[in-house]
Amino acid sequence: LARLAAAAVFIAAMIIGVTFYLQSTEKRYQDVAKKTTPGQQESIGSGSTGSKTGNVREELDKTGIDEEITKTISLVVSDDIDGLVKLLEANDFSQKPMVARCLGQMGDERALAALHSLDLAALESGLYTEENSPYAQAIAAIEARLWEAEDANDIDIAITERGMRIVPEKGFLILEVLDGRTGKPVDSVVLDIQMQRDGSDEQLTAATDSNGIYKIKFSAPMPRFVNVTAKKDGFVPVAMSFGDFNDRKPLPETYVISLDHGTSIGGVVKNEMSEPVEGATVYLYVPGSKQRNEIERTLIRDYAVKTDVLGRWKCNSIPDAITEVQVRLSHPDYVNDEYYNASESPTIESLRDETCEFILKRGSALSGKVLDLQGQSIKGALVFQGANRSNSNNSYPQTTTADDGSFIFKHCNQGEIILTVQAAGYSPDLKKVVASPDTLPVEFRLGSGCTIRGRVFDIDNNSISGVTILLDSWRGYRSLNWRTETDAEGHFEWTEAPPDEVIVNLFKGGYMTIYNMPMSPLADEYRLTMYPPLKIKGMVNDAQTGEPVRNFRIVTGIRWGNNPNIYWSSDQKSAEFFDDGGYECEFIYPSESHFIRIEADGYLPQISRDFGNEEGTVIYNFILERGVGLSGRVYLEDGVPALEAEVIISTDMHPANIQNGYNNQKRETPFVKTNELGEFFLPPQTEDYQLVVIHDSGCAQVSKD
Repeated sequence: LARLAAAAVFIAAMIIGVTFYLQSTEKRYQDVAKKTTPGQQESIGSGSTGSKTGNVREELDKTGIDEEITKTISLVVSDDIDGLVKLLEANDFSQKPMVARCLGQMGDERALAALHSLDLAALESGLYTEENSPYAQAIAAIEARLWEAEDANDIDIAITERGMRIVPEKGFLILEVLDGRTGKPVDSVVLDIQMQRDGSDEQLTAATDSNGIYKIKFSAPMPRFVNVTAKKDGFVPVAMSFGDFNDRKPLPETYVISLDHGTSIGGVVKNEMSEPVEGATVYLYVPGSKQRNEIERTLIRDYAVKTDVLGRWKCNSIPDAITEVQVRLSHPDYVNDEYYNASESPTIESLRDETCEFILKRGSALSGKVLDLQGQSIKGALVFQGANRSNSNNSYPQTTTADDGSFIFKHCNQGEIILTVQAAGYSPDLKKVVASPDTLPVEFRLGSGCTIRGRVFDIDNNSISGVTILLDSWRGYRSLNWRTETDAEGHFEWTEAPPDEVIVNLFKGGYMTIYNMPMSPLADEYRLTMYPPLKIKGMVNDAQTGEPVRNFRIVTGIRWGNNPNIYWSSDQKSAEFFDDGGYECEFIYPSESHFIRIEADGYLPQISRDFGNEEGTVIYNFILERGVGLSGRVYLEDGVPALEAEVIISTDMHPANIQNGYNNQKRETPFVKTNELGEFFLPPQTEDYQLVVIHDSGCAQVSKD
């Protein structure tokens, strides 16, 4: 009875709305009828085009709309969504706007496809505008109800010609994740979020809702940048970076990302007795992330999957085109890999057919205690292994001391281990121990924390806020982690520093980075000056004509100490391309000397003079001499041209490094791929070189001569 009563009220309101609708749109139909054919009017559902005189009741009688209303009411009462959708799709049904309004109030997503189609047709014909389209309004109403039902992070919506759109909101980043193949929302996508502000990283893990939405809320102050990794089984993970150190890219308020479908790899994990190991964590790393745009890149690093009772594991999130996969294993009852490919590197073939086998070994226990100088136990101290914990590809074990200050690593690799201890209020300590079955417990005694303080200025003696100070090394190792930022007056302080010297780096957008700055606890604070970046700009002209060279690229290089060689950054991604004869580049990382090399098709490369870190802005012009580049053809053994063979320039400074048919030095060695005729073209060279060619069918090596 309640349902029928509600339906009666709804139907009465609908009839009143239809009457008002016909009265208020008569003139609009007259105007549209002049611009459209009867067939167009019928296909869009424009309603009757009969006599424009008389009352609405007469109009209903003349056109048979009474019957259409009765049919619509019957379908609404019976909740027949499919029947209503068929009315939208019928060519001989004139009251499609009325049906659209009914479907909008009913809120069923099955009507969305038909409504979108009608909305597009109506907009293209000019029958409706974005503001008054009943189909767009119905779409928005349905999607709004869906959002409300799913509590979609309280996201607001706006009505446009395409239906629902996310409304930006200050202080938030709204992420929408879609299936790259179907365009549909993807729910339960795991989002690892990192935000940097005030010298510290804020990290959280979240997931998209049923509409593929997650809303990141920013607390004051706004972060300088946000990193997000999106991953779900069956899709290739994607990392996004918003903002940067130079504050040139403001954080967006909304962002839509499409995930590609992944492919599968797998294997099995056993122990030294050839028994399957259940519950082992297999971490995967695919080198060479693919940059999708300036914000997104595919990223498979520390992607974790678990082994089952048979020791088998499988990952369905691998890109279809891969040349290398690195693996790291972890299990509480065995020795954990400290870095990727600690044992034998798996082949792609064995990973694809899931026959790849890994062996976990048991190790020696290493225990000890952490005390203060009076011999009192320190609870909650961090104890971690590893000589270089700053390397993101390394994963060293760590633990926390118990109430009595004790700690234990149950399974360690035998041999030399660096142990580092940190505790709140104390100075850290570091010991080098040799792990074996006979190793005695290790004792640490920590003293009170020491203080390192300083202040940072620019060259005009103005204090600089927001400078990041990052610990680089201590006692020759990168086992200790610490970072902070300068306050509004340029001050920084570390009250839990060791009593001896540490090496730190300072960086901030718009300034030259300070590298390898030694610091130790002092009564007075350090006074540091940061210089503006080195900027070099000028023109590149043809030596014969004097005209600007239109297309060229810049490769940067550095020289360290007394080494005469220049280390060029031949990374294809880092090179800057110019097309107007002028150039400008910026250096923010210090070195003994900076260099620029200009490369252009048909010209010999030219190298600049050396530039110092503190030269500020420099004008430097290039005059290029014409020259002939390298070219040739690559054939297979049967004489067929080799398509997409990789031709690499290998020099003494930047040698090619080929492993498993893959060039591991792509960032440092220039290369091109052959076309369908097997042809390749490379810029002219001024130093000795060899050409290395790799292809699925084999490899070749050709000297300069």
